[in-house]
Amino acid sequence: MLKSPKGRGRTWIGLPELLAMRHARFDWPLPTAGHARSGAAAAPLRARGMEFDQLRAWQPGDDSRHMHWKATARTGRPYTKLYQEESERPCVLCADLSPRMHFATMGVFKSVLAARVAMMIAFSACAARERVSALVMSSAGFALSPPLSGRRGVQSLAAALAAAFRGGPPAADSFAPRLSAAAPLLRRHAPWGSRLVLISDFLGADDVAAVRRLAARRPLLIVRLYDPLDRDLPPPGRYAVRDPLGELEFDSSAPAERRRFRRAFTETTRTLADIARASGGACLEFRTDRDPSRERARAVGR
Repeated sequence: MLKSPKGRGRTWIGLPELLAMRHARFDWPLPTAGHARSGAAAAPLRARGMEFDQLRAWQPGDDSRHMHWKATARTGRPYTKLYQEESERPCVLCADLSPRMHFATMGVFKSVLAARVAMMIAFSACAARERVSALVMSSAGFALSPPLSGRRGVQSLAAALAAAFRGGPPAADSFAPRLSAAAPLLRRHAPWGSRLVLISDFLGADDVAAVRRLAARRPLLIVRLYDPLDRDLPPPGRYAVRDPLGELEFDSSAPAERRRFRRAFTETTRTLADIARASGGACLEFRTDRDPSRERARAVGR
């Protein structure tokens, strides 16, 4: 990881570093388009997600909607059409680079980690012959890229991610996009049966509800990013903090409060994992002080 006085690679990241993520390995916790699917992971695709394979004689139990009427009329014997899944399944990534993600007490900003993980997943999807598209959430709003095959989809995502960092750190009163506001866009952009990847810290009050709505008819890969301070209160003591609403002071010494704070984080992760599994997907976690390219992608909540 690059470290410079200006924070390159820690508080912001540029296009060269993003494209260099092609060398980072990402092990999918879900079957890819080139592998057989079974059980919950076999999310059905619309007809446009299937391509014609061959004709064969009709057999009892075949779906009458797939009857090939021209061949049946020509030969006088019933024939049915067989289909196979398209080799290029859509993979839609939603990367949260909103102002609250420009934060870390250790390692890199969550926004930088989100960009790196998004690129790792995009290169993996490209290698699996999946069409890559993205929605990048930042203080500039929502940047939507169309589904593109091969390196074009990955490069389009990299350009959108780099553009989100180009303006410098967001101001305290800058626009803060929410996953709940992005959900309608994602439902239209991620067709039934496509793979949807959500990358965020999921600390917003309505984030879990938005994830639950997005889980219908598409497998979710939920990637939760967190700073150690998101999960555990700092060492016992009195601390002063400031936000746009003013200053406040809190005491982190009470054992009951420390347990409550940790339990809230753990319960959110468990809920996200349950939603992901029910959709035929998985939930992952990455910490800001650990290099995602050196971490094995392991589903949580199992």
